[in-house]
Amino acid sequence: MNKEFKDFIKSGSISSGCMGLFYPLEIAKVRLQSNKSLRVPLRTYYRGLSKSLLFVFPEKGIKFTTFNYCQNNKYNFSSSILATTITQSIISTPIENYRINNQIRKYKLLNNKIYRGYQFSVMRDIIFNTIFFKKSYKKTQLIDNMIGGLLATSLATPIDVIKTKYQQGNSLRDIFKKINIKPLILLKGIIPRTLSIGGFYGLTYFIYQNF
Repeated sequence: MNKEFKDFIKSGSISSGCMGLFYPLEIAKVRLQSNKSLRVPLRTYYRGLSKSLLFVFPEKGIKFTTFNYCQNNKYNFSSSILATTITQSIISTPIENYRINNQIRKYKLLNNKIYRGYQFSVMRDIIFNTIFFKKSYKKTQLIDNMIGGLLATSLATPIDVIKTKYQQGNSLRDIFKKINIKPLILLKGIIPRTLSIGGFYGLTYFIYQNF
């Protein structure tokens, strides 16, 4: 078993384990960005978790493995971030489309809009990955990994809001029209998103780098 495959299994397994802890906060973020009430039965916050886990394993496995492979083989930092982002977004876009739309209506995982919003996923993840890996790579303290995750998530939130609304079927014209009227809409859901995504990445990468 080569090093990259072991890396993939390790990072995917850790990510899947941590996902269950932070998934409800991610759903809270989606509901806030979708103008949906948070006062719903507890089971709503776990809706779609099983299918999300099917994708989280390969997505996070590929993300960490790709970045480490690039760095270990002396790729420059920018090239490592670009390669990581493009490969990750291929898997993350369908997951997020499903998770976002499944909160609104019954949504099939496989459909002809599975990659809607891919461009925004790439834009968001370039920002996130640049900050996160700059702050967390080869840092063995939990606090360093958490700071990297929380900072990267908060700064990437505006692009994530646009992506979420676009994946819900809104046109870009309507999205930017609303942003022009209420600019603070770009920060909608920033607290649960920062805690869920930032905390998830901080804990996952801390475990990944130390064990």
